[in-house]
Amino acid sequence: MEEGKEESKEDGTAQYNKPGYWLRWLQAAKRSSETHRNESKAAWAEYKNRALREADGVGKSTRLYPIYHSSCKVLEPALYALTPELLARRRFGANDDIARLASTIEEDLGEYLVDKFDFDGAMMGAVSDFIHADKATLQLIYKTELKDIPIKIPLSQGEGESFIGPDGMPFDGEVFSDETGFYGQTIKQKAVNQEIYVSPIRYEDILHTPEAKTQSEIVDIAYKFSMRREEAELRFKDKLTNVSWITKKNDDGADIPGEFLEGYEIYCKASKKCYWITEQKNDDFLDVKDDPYGLEGFFPSPDFIIGSKPDDSLYPTPLYQQCKPILDQLHMMVGRVFRLITSVRRRALVDGANDDLINALNNLEGQEFIACENFRLILEKGGVANLVQYIEVQDLVNAIRELVELEETFKNWFFEWFGVPDILRGSSEPIETAKAQEIKQQAANDRFKYMKKQVAQLARDSIRMMVDLALKVFDDEKMMAVCGYQYKTPEQQAIFPQALELLRNDHERCIRLDIDSNTLTFYDRELKKQQNVELVTTVTQGLEKVSGMLQNGGPPYANVGLKLLMGALDALEGGEEYMEEVKQSIEALIASNEQQSQEPPPPSDKQIQAQVDQQKIEAQERMNTVEFQFKMQELQLTQAAKMEELRLTGIQLGVETQLAQMDTQLKALQTQIDQYRVVNEAKEKIIEEMRLSQEKRDSDVKEATEGSKQQPIVINNIIPPKVPVSLVTETIRDANGTLVGAKSVPIPEEPEVQI
Repeated sequence: MEEGKEESKEDGTAQYNKPGYWLRWLQAAKRSSETHRNESKAAWAEYKNRALREADGVGKSTRLYPIYHSSCKVLEPALYALTPELLARRRFGANDDIARLASTIEEDLGEYLVDKFDFDGAMMGAVSDFIHADKATLQLIYKTELKDIPIKIPLSQGEGESFIGPDGMPFDGEVFSDETGFYGQTIKQKAVNQEIYVSPIRYEDILHTPEAKTQSEIVDIAYKFSMRREEAELRFKDKLTNVSWITKKNDDGADIPGEFLEGYEIYCKASKKCYWITEQKNDDFLDVKDDPYGLEGFFPSPDFIIGSKPDDSLYPTPLYQQCKPILDQLHMMVGRVFRLITSVRRRALVDGANDDLINALNNLEGQEFIACENFRLILEKGGVANLVQYIEVQDLVNAIRELVELEETFKNWFFEWFGVPDILRGSSEPIETAKAQEIKQQAANDRFKYMKKQVAQLARDSIRMMVDLALKVFDDEKMMAVCGYQYKTPEQQAIFPQALELLRNDHERCIRLDIDSNTLTFYDRELKKQQNVELVTTVTQGLEKVSGMLQNGGPPYANVGLKLLMGALDALEGGEEYMEEVKQSIEALIASNEQQSQEPPPPSDKQIQAQVDQQKIEAQERMNTVEFQFKMQELQLTQAAKMEELRLTGIQLGVETQLAQMDTQLKALQTQIDQYRVVNEAKEKIIEEMRLSQEKRDSDVKEATEGSKQQPIVINNIIPPKVPVSLVTETIRDANGTLVGAKSVPIPEEPEVQI
């Protein structure tokens, strides 16, 4: 049974893999959209003032009355004129740090995509299609380049000369080594120069399931593409062997240089594939890919916005077709007025036989004089005035006046049918009061509220789609760059990966990006200012009133006031943003009041007097305790001062003792120095005497040697002078025993025996 189901499923999707199926599908989709396409084309032609129409059955003439163009120029800025402000909303009351940071990241990412890739231009193109074709959407585009980047693979050495990778499997590639060890290399492709944007898709360049009556019934969407031959050959390469290239013309009918390939990019929801096909080649697809973007709704475009959706299809009747009869009359009337103005000129009937008179009358503006042969005859007939009868043109002037008045009536009819009130056109009666103009302004806002809501919905869904795709294809490094990671606080940087992961896995859409619909037009900005003032007044006064009701009537009254304030905020534009905070504040105030009401009743007069007396006694005891503590501290400070004085006295005595000891030591040291000097002088004197004695002996020996050359003289019994072996220092003291000096005295030695 299961095999049968699987087989039927395969048989059901097999048809999508055949080019012939999609070529037939394209023909069916074009037939279904033909009426809408032609009517939309006529609306655009009226807007461009390039259409031709019959004028009173005489030939063809260009349109003369540009009321449709001027009305569209009023509608365009009324629907979209300014870049929307993004708001990230959190569901389920998520208010932790990660959720708040995730909301900030989504807002930063959305603002980057909106500012980077001309979102305003795409929205303005969609708004124009919405006005002329009454149906519009945008197409999501993703472009990138792939760059080869080498990636290191750490390796460990196995048995012999083999190497093992991180997965435990042998590595067969080339092995390198550096200070970190052995490693291999693999090439990874990284997306660079990534572009994510939405592009306007014209009414005639998008097809969908022909029989679909609602958006949910659309299972196939085809987006038309047009490429120059060079671009197509680069994109589809060897798939263009049997292509018949075409040429194209511009709006003026001139040939555009080059050859082109036109086809469709078809997204099939049943097979989850995208097919590229062209009618210039019938035998094969140009390309086939599995779900390219992986978006939640599969199709790379938001839901269609349709102004007046019919009940039997998704192809509306453009508003231009509803106003076409009035436009035809206005064009015809303006043509007639121009012709009548041309006809209103001064003309007269004259005697045709007098050619000279006719020439003179036809040249009245010049200074030419014409000779007249029958001049005497003209005078005889009473002059020129009697010969000329002017044709009456008052009827033509009255006809012009009537046409102009009728034209004003048709203009008002058109503005009413097309939906352009005078307050948006800047037209009002001088006698109108400010209140009347305010009512008109509010009425205009209400009338356009649904259309503006649809435009805001298209903008919101397009931004959401871009953000969802960016979260899929942007890596962490790119996300940090576009979301200002370096400018966030250290706490936010610490949880940035967790917040990013929350957004990427947010399948329940807990955090969704929204736009402030009151920021799309210049008028909305002024209205928003007024609404903000009203909102501030409502919140502040409401909180004061509820607080007063709580004080006067208790929690029941406050709960009633809270409900009334919630209803007022819900009715105000933008009030829902503050409802949760206001509710929490009032509920906390009520809870605090209930807690206070549960406390025991206040004491009686006797109890209060007893409490006062007890407080006096306790105060007196505290004063006595403080006074006792003060006296104890004073005593402790006095004792501490005395101890400090004794300590300082002891230190002073110790210093004086040390100074006396140092003086004694210095005196003893000086005595030793003096003794050393005396001894040293005695030693130097003895050494000098020994030197002189030695020189004397050497001189005597030299003289004796030189005086007797034949027989040497023997000198015996030469006894050297006696030298004291040592000296002793003898101190000299006065009568009081005080040391006053010292002297060196030689130690007597025993006499030497002379041999």
